[in-house]
Amino acid sequence: MFRNALRSGVLYGILRAINEWYAIVVLWVYVLLFFAALGLIFVFPPAPLAMVFLGVVGLGLANVVSKALHGLQHAVARRMINHGECPRCRQTNQYGQPEDRFICVRCNTVFLPRGDEVDANLEQPRVA
Repeated sequence: MFRNALRSGVLYGILRAINEWYAIVVLWVYVLLFFAALGLIFVFPPAPLAMVFLGVVGLGLANVVSKALHGLQHAVARRMINHGECPRCRQTNQYGQPEDRFICVRCNTVFLPRGDEVDANLEQPRVA
């Protein structure tokens, strides 16, 4: 069951969307917490100090979650590429691929063997 889920293009699409928006969501959560701490300065002064320490711990946790999400996205992409399926458009039966990259014949998306999606114009790994 889990192996079939790793080949799922839907799972790849969900992970790709989460990875694209994860950093901006974490940023806005921290901005909102900053304004909450600013308001708490006058109501309960120890609370903002506790929020600073929780924020530092939360930032480390956010980094670990980000790495895990990227690793899972790469695992799903590698599994799909190994079965001759493009993770982006789900086109199958793509033969004659070069050893150092996977190029989709339908959507022209380029993937490295590690599972990184590459910008075809720059030949650089795409930064989410």
